[in-house]
Amino acid sequence: MINVFRVYMFLTTSTASTAEIITTSTNATKEEAIEEADSMVLKFGFVQSMGVIFAPISGFVIDKSNLLFEILTNLLVDYIQ
Repeated sequence: MINVFRVYMFLTTSTASTAEIITTSTNATKEEAIEEADSMVLKFGFVQSMGVIFAPISGFVIDKSNLLFEILTNLLVDYIQ
């Protein structure tokens, strides 16, 4: 729960600093920089939220791979002995 709070806190506070970096690195106005930073934060938040969907799938693949390699290792050890 605390990690979720950290992500939300990061996303809400990163817009101003990102807009400042955009303003200093380009010739954008402050309003354009804020709009661009908001767009970037929205995209970053979307990518982060995709973890909710893909994390269980990734965990399933990892668990099944570990099971497969454990079976293959046991077969190889039995074959060697």
